[in-house]
Amino acid sequence: MVGLFLIANLVDATITCVGLRHGNVREKNPIYDLLIAQLGLLPAMGVKMLLVFVVVAFIILLARKWSKAWTVLKIVNMVVCLAVIWNLVITILL
Repeated sequence: MVGLFLIANLVDATITCVGLRHGNVREKNPIYDLLIAQLGLLPAMGVKMLLVFVVVAFIILLARKWSKAWTVLKIVNMVVCLAVIWNLVITILL
């Protein structure tokens, strides 16, 4: 489950990077859009992946005390995978 979360977020970052570099998509997340404007695309991607690793560490630590953390991660994985699919469709169609 953790691997899927990492891979899905890496694919999302890659699709976003490709779409932004080719100019056919615009970042919809206002916080991330601000990061890109302030830091540039690649440093903003680094911040995104750092946050992904922080979330993974938090889930792993939380799962030691609360077994339902894995269920939460499953739901989050579904949401992230849907977002990746949506981003891919938008990138291909535009």
